[in-house]
Amino acid sequence: MHLKGYLHLDIKPQNILVDEHLNLKIADFVSTWLFHQDNDQVSDVKGTSYFLAPEAISDPANKIYRVSYFSGRAYDVWTIGMSLYVMVFNRLPYTPESK
Repeated sequence: MHLKGYLHLDIKPQNILVDEHLNLKIADFVSTWLFHQDNDQVSDVKGTSYFLAPEAISDPANKIYRVSYFSGRAYDVWTIGMSLYVMVFNRLPYTPESK
């Protein structure tokens, strides 16, 4: 997908389908962005909160921490890792109350 210039930006277990040959398919391309050349920088994602990458989370009270742009490809890799963790262990690697 990234080789074709697309960022999914909402990968989660609910968007991963398995066919009869156990091949994985990614679904739900509503949040997908097209990037040009190597510029995969995004400033906002509408993904599921439990799967957001740390760089996509901003704290309005802490202006220093706020990040304007981040790599969409790295974001997709984070969400794939989170999805795999949930599919293997059937739980999130942290609680919603974690900092």
